[in-house]
This record gives sequence, C-alpha cells and structure tokens, in this order.
Amino acid sequence: YTIPDNVINIGDYAFTDCASLTSVTIPNSVTSIGMFAFTRCTSLTSMMIPNSVTSFGMYAFSYCSGLTSAAIPNSMTTVGSYAFYFCTGLTNVAIPNSVISIGNSAFTRCTSLTSVAIPDSVMSIGNDAFTFCTSLTSMIIPDSVTSIGNRAFQSCANLTNLTFLGNAPPLGGSVFYNVSGTIYYYYGTTGWGTTYGGLPTVMMGAPAPQVGGGSNVGIQSSNFLFTVSGVVNQTIVVEASTNLINWQPVWTNTLSGTSTNFADLEWTNYTRRFYRVQSW
Repeated sequence: YTIPDNVINIGDYAFTDCASLTSVTIPNSVTSIGMFAFTRCTSLTSMMIPNSVTSFGMYAFSYCSGLTSAAIPNSMTTVGSYAFYFCTGLTNVAIPNSVISIGNSAFTRCTSLTSVAIPDSVMSIGNDAFTFCTSLTSMIIPDSVTSIGNRAFQSCANLTNLTFLGNAPPLGGSVFYNVSGTIYYYYGTTGWGTTYGGLPTVMMGAPAPQVGGGSNVGIQSSNFLFTVSGVVNQTIVVEASTNLINWQPVWTNTLSGTSTNFADLEWTNYTRRFYRVQSW
C-alpha cells in the first residue's frame, strides 16, 4: 500500500488489524504516526519510516509479529512507549543518535531481538523497555545513560553480558529480575560495587595486579603465602603451573581494598610451583 504524498499524519488506528497488509510506503510528507496505527499488521515484515516523521503514538507497531526489522528515523528523539510491543519476530532495530530516550515498554516481549545498539545520545531507558527480550545475549550501555527504569531488562533470561561505558546510572526496581548475567564496567568510572542491581560486577581496564608489596611473602604457618596488590573491586585470578607452560586458575578474589593475601595450601604436593596473577 502506498500512502499519497500529500498526507502529513497517519491517524490513530489507521491500519489496525490489517493482517494481510504486507508492505507500506510512507511518503516524506508524513510527520506523525498515531496510536495503534499499525497494530496487529501481522504480515508486515519491514518498516521504513522516513526522516520527516518526528513522533509516533503509543502501540504504533505493537503486535506486528511478522516485522523482522525496523529503522527509526534520525528525526526522532524518542522511541515511543509500547512502540514495538510484542513484535515477536523483530530481530534487529536501528536506533539513530538523535534519540535521547527509549520509552516505556518500547520493545517489551520482542522475543526474537538478538541485538540492539544503543547510541551514545540516549539518556534514559524507560520502564519495561526490554522486558522479556529473551534472545538478547549482550548489551552495551553508553556513558550517556543517566537512568534505567523499573524492570527495564526483567526476564531477559539469556542476557549474560551487560557492559557499561560510563558511571553507574541510577536503577529502578527489579531491573535485572530473572537475569543471571554479569555487569562489566571500566576502571575510573564511579558508582560501582561488587554487585549492581543484584548482578555481580567485573572491572575492566584496571592496572595489572602486582605480586608482593607487603610483608607477607614466603612460608608462614606451613603455607606458601604472598600479597597481591591492585585496586578496589578489581577481580584477580591467581594461576599456578609446574612447567611455566600449562597454567591453571587456583584462586579468584574481588579486592575489597588495595591488597589481599593469597595462601597456597597445597604447595607441598609439588616439587616446584610457579604463580602468576591476572585480572578479569
């Protein structure tokens, strides 16, 4: 279906339940798309929204289960609330760097969505924005994000890797409920602890940990012991080897201060044993 080029607004419910509609050409004259405009257009497979469009209403493309890709125009500053709600076939979406907020439930239950690139213009991620996006495995949160709403990633059961490029933004409630992933953040950013939203955190980019620097080095109380120095919240791994070729992790610790002691309880079981320290 081709919308005439003198149309400036696609009204509320304009194409609701047009289940046989397979394609729509939207002219550059259109500046807004109304609420529920394409709801349950289940045969639509893609949607190209022209740059003339500056807004679309709630549920504009909701329940379009056949929609596999969508490009949001760079004229928009917000991905509207419930915009792609229950678009279960949506595998990818392009969000331009004009967008500063992702609305409430914008991508709720987009169960086929495998990746989303959030541009560094986005400042807020709304309530339930990605709830039940069960195919998401990783997400990069840019340093522009200053707030994440309630349940934003709830029940994204396969989301195992969330990397934050900036300081820890304030979280709403139950943001990571039923998520078993790990939060990665960079050394030098602030607001982080050993957990964030209930998920474990791992610091990246910190200076390499050092062996020594303390008085506790050598054999003490029948154990071989040495001090490991690093930075607060840095996760360190001590590896051991008998031949300097094959290394095995023997101890992992997240520093609560700038140093800690490692004690090898099994050192007498080996003729010789070498150690090295790495960070995650």
